[in-house]
Amino acid sequence: MPKRQLILRILFGNAIAFCALTASGQQSNATVRSLSLRDCIETALEHNLNLQIGRLSPAVARYRWKTSRGIYDPVLTLSAAKTFVDQPAQLDPKKTGTDAEYELQADPFGPGLSGRLPYGLTYNFNWIATYAHVFTIFPSNVFDLTGPAFVNGFFPNGLRNTNAWFQTAGVSLAQPLLRDFWIDIYSLTIQTNKKDLQISEQMFKGLVMTNIAAVETNYYDVVLGREQIKVQRKSLEVASQLLSDVQKQVRAGTLRELDTKQAEAAVETARSVLAGAEGAYITAKNNLKNRLSDRLQDWMSTEIEPSENLLAINIPSDSQESWMNALTSRPDLLAMRLELEKQHIVLRYYHNQLFPALNVTGSYGFQEEMHSFSDSMNELRHGANAYYSAGLLLSVPVRNVLARNNYNAGKVANQQAILSMTKLQQDIITEVDNAVKLVQSTFIQVGATRKAREFAEAALDSQIKMFNAGEVTPFMVLEFQRNVTAARSAEVLALAEFNKAKALLALSEGTILQKHNINLKLH
Repeated sequence: MPKRQLILRILFGNAIAFCALTASGQQSNATVRSLSLRDCIETALEHNLNLQIGRLSPAVARYRWKTSRGIYDPVLTLSAAKTFVDQPAQLDPKKTGTDAEYELQADPFGPGLSGRLPYGLTYNFNWIATYAHVFTIFPSNVFDLTGPAFVNGFFPNGLRNTNAWFQTAGVSLAQPLLRDFWIDIYSLTIQTNKKDLQISEQMFKGLVMTNIAAVETNYYDVVLGREQIKVQRKSLEVASQLLSDVQKQVRAGTLRELDTKQAEAAVETARSVLAGAEGAYITAKNNLKNRLSDRLQDWMSTEIEPSENLLAINIPSDSQESWMNALTSRPDLLAMRLELEKQHIVLRYYHNQLFPALNVTGSYGFQEEMHSFSDSMNELRHGANAYYSAGLLLSVPVRNVLARNNYNAGKVANQQAILSMTKLQQDIITEVDNAVKLVQSTFIQVGATRKAREFAEAALDSQIKMFNAGEVTPFMVLEFQRNVTAARSAEVLALAEFNKAKALLALSEGTILQKHNINLKLH
């Protein structure tokens, strides 16, 4: 061998050794974590980002519902004011002479309580106490006609000071009897917001079920990747053994050099397929990690090792039972029914707005005026100087175009919602039936691929014996070896597809939470 080629081979060998040591060092630093399917589901329920995002939607809807109920909270008011009026003398055509000039100071204060109740009743309780001081200025000759005793007018120097307390306490009520009686804009908002909350909870439940199914299928993909690596490693092992046997027979002169090249090609092909299987395995584990964590970087140094195997436990599937489960448990269908109930509420409101407005109003209270606060309070407490009122107000829109067209549009929207729910039910029945058939067909595939693998292995064993006896060529052994590898790969793929089909059936039925014994609390 030339010296230059020897140096290159040594350098190449050292590079390969360095890469191998680096890879083994990285592998040794990785933490291996064995996970069952249950472990993965519980981790995803706690850390999956999609679920963390979706969990906030019902919270937002709940706050909106509570906010709309705040319309019935009573409002307490405390008022206080100070007013001053300097009124000049004014000519009154209905009187002889001129109204006197005066200055008025009024200081009203007091509490009030107002609000509304369901069915539209509004109330207002109030108590107002006002201290008034009036300073009146009279001309000096206004009262001269009364006699000499009143030289400077009726009051000394023509001035008069008046102080008094005015108090009023009462309640006023208003109640609609037709429009806005059994439902108004506020109760409409409350009821529809409550339906939105229930819809949001069902949508979140559906999101949880979808993510559980995704975790389950990803888990089976990881198990499939591991089993496919085993298949391809076995294929590489058999191909390498065949290459060794062929090389021995070539050296013995019983086979040609061409047979060696065919065996070498089979080894490299098996090595290439193994590398692809290892890459797919890494991808499947990364996809699973992404569903399990809200901090993916913390999982990058963790090697997931599934602790479960692919099993084919047949669960008899009854399409009728699956349909019934889906029609009673599917969150999307339950959400659609809530949407239809919400549409009924809106239609009731539009129907109520077709009526004229007939409101009954009333008020009742007491009022008092005394020179001292305590005297006015005593009189007010004994119910002196009562006042009350009652009345009806009828308001009839001439054409009522807005209400009539809103009601017509609501009826069309309600009919549309009914048709949408009917279509969803039909789509669900189709989806469930397809899922049932998929479980049945994949279970048949599992049995068929298992038998095919057993037959292929038996045929390969016969071919190897015949090859060792010199009765067949290596090419024929390679063909049977490829058949065995394909049969083994098809078997594990069928097992994975069967388990994934069962997961999708549970999702289609709406029973995936019960399947995994998960009690989802929405409140």
